[in-house]
Amino acid sequence: MMTPNQKRRIYDLREKGYSYAQVSVEMDMLLSTVKSFCRRHPFVPPPPVIPIPEPLYTPGLTCKQCGKPMLQREKTKKKQFCSDSCRMKWWNTHLELIKRKAYYDMTCTQCGISFQSYGNRKRKYCGLACSTAAHRKVAAS
Repeated sequence: MMTPNQKRRIYDLREKGYSYAQVSVEMDMLLSTVKSFCRRHPFVPPPPVIPIPEPLYTPGLTCKQCGKPMLQREKTKKKQFCSDSCRMKWWNTHLELIKRKAYYDMTCTQCGISFQSYGNRKRKYCGLACSTAAHRKVAAS
């Protein structure tokens, strides 16, 4: 029977890259004993360590909202904010800077009044009242 020290020594030698034969010579044991122990208690080498590149610090790069210094990765779009909460706070306080491009000038098919629709180019009515009135006419016909 093997002692805990012998088992630990086999693991250490296998970790260093020793073969079964080299372990058996080093430990003065039968090759079959070393092989059977290693098969019953397989040595799993640790996965290789892959270095993760650290993000590069760009001097002078600070958050537009809170002024905290930020890290910037190479070959990526320049950051403006340190977090989503800072980004939302800044845009909520600077609504005049938002470039709204999806305004459409429309004419209400119910009342004929001109109105602007944002983001919906297929809109027909200026509001809920005209929409309801138009649907009542259709249902009554």
